[in-house]
Amino acid sequence: MAALSEDARQALAKLTHYAIDKASPYPLALFNDCDTIEKIMDMNLVDLSIDGANKPILWTWINAHCAPIGKPVSPAVAAKCKTAGEVYQAVVKAAEA
Repeated sequence: MAALSEDARQALAKLTHYAIDKASPYPLALFNDCDTIEKIMDMNLVDLSIDGANKPILWTWINAHCAPIGKPVSPAVAAKCKTAGEVYQAVVKAAEA
């Protein structure tokens, strides 16, 4: 397991937040209280209206844009993620593998 640099973690955090922002119908990036992944870690994906058709958008964006820092998250792991924080942790864990 390779340890990620702080720059790599920040890049993955920005990617994860961007993907969540794009998959959600809410403009998260526009509001100070939810404009970073750290501020939305405890938010449920369902509360962000990321379910059904929107969830594949989230994972497609992350998996398509995680290289060269990270690696795609497997569908089995992605299916278990219920919060923004769990999404970020899955992205980091895949990158460290």
